[in-house]
Parts: sequence; structure tokens; C-alpha cells
Amino acid sequence: MIYHWDVGGSSHWYDILTTMGQYVGTKFHLPLLNVAFSYTPGTVVAIAGKLLPHSVDSVEVGDRVCFAWFFREDVQKYLEMPEGTLSTMEAIMSS
Repeated sequence: MIYHWDVGGSSHWYDILTTMGQYVGTKFHLPLLNVAFSYTPGTVVAIAGKLLPHSVDSVEVGDRVCFAWFFREDVQKYLEMPEGTLSTMEAIMSS
């Protein structure tokens, strides 16, 4: 299994991954967290893909496509948007 990072995104923003198709039996893996979960059609995952290596099992029977939404750091700089900050438990609990 080959793990990868989504280097095009920002470490301060989540990447949104949506899988579609007609297939069965795949899992989404986050090795640093020692987690693997079912990745069936219609699953939506939000991860910091630039920070967390991840992988998906290959499809043996059927077809799968993944749509990935992410915000590029160079676009953020071009638009002169302030740099984001990483989420903290304190910030989440106070909102």
C-alpha cells in the first residue's frame, strides 16, 4: 500500500475527499493515527491531507472516482487572505 500527502493544499485547511462509483470492500487508511475505516461510495472525508499521510485500498471489482477539494496556499497568498491557524481543542470547545 502506498501512502501519500496532498502537497497542493494548505496545512491550515482541511481537504474534502468524496468517493463515488460502484465498488465494494475498500478502506481509507491513516497510518499515523493507526486508523482504517470503510470507504464506500458516497463517503466524505475531511482531513489535513498535507499533514496526514493516507491511502485507499485498490478496487478489485467496479469503478471508483475521488473528488478532492482543497485550498492552495499560493491562491491564499494571491488573494491576500490572512494565514489560518491550526485548530485547538480550546477553540473548538469555546465556539
